Amino acid sequence: MVDTTFKIGVIGHRDLGNIERHSYAHFCCHRLLAGLKQKFSNVIAISALSDGADSIFAQSAISLGIPLESIIPFGKFASDFQEDLTYERYRFLQSQSKYETRTNFSERSNLAYRKSMEWIVFKSNTVVAIWDGRKEGAIGGTWEAVSLSLRIRKSMIHIDSNDKTMNLYGNKGDKYSLDQNLSVEQIIRNL
Repeated sequence: MVDTTFKIGVIGHRDLGNIERHSYAHFCCHRLLAGLKQKFSNVIAISALSDGADSIFAQSAISLGIPLESIIPFGKFASDFQEDLTYERYRFLQSQSKYETRTNFSERSNLAYRKSMEWIVFKSNTVVAIWDGRKEGAIGGTWEAVSLSLRIRKSMIHIDSNDKTMNLYGNKGDKYSLDQNLSVEQIIRNL
């Protein structure tokens, strides 16, 4: 076990598609976090707690006893959850957060989401991107956060729930490279 604090954040889509894709994302998050908990003496999971990828990741962390750090994109964020079930899940995850940061935005906006995604990328040692691989999207969306991670050469684990693959972007010496179709064990070893 490595004696250090390791912060791992999540960026990803709200709508992952069908239940099979949702289950794959959950399986990968759980396995990754469990492996990191074995490798590092102190792991902190970072999430914006949105529906989809964020909440899957946060639930996995909580189930493994990993402290959760949350970023709330804007003051009225609870209004983003239209269904009772998603609202209750958000409130539960928020109540389980050991640390919480709020942006200075009061209303929903793409800029509020951008600021929260930037915060996750910069705060994390490694970012988990539950992303469909499309290189397009809105301001503050998943692609913009992935693009930022790539530009600053942030270590990033790409979970593609469509293709059911996991890839690792990371620094190897002077080079920022991509290792494709890795197992969870291979990814953990390389972090």
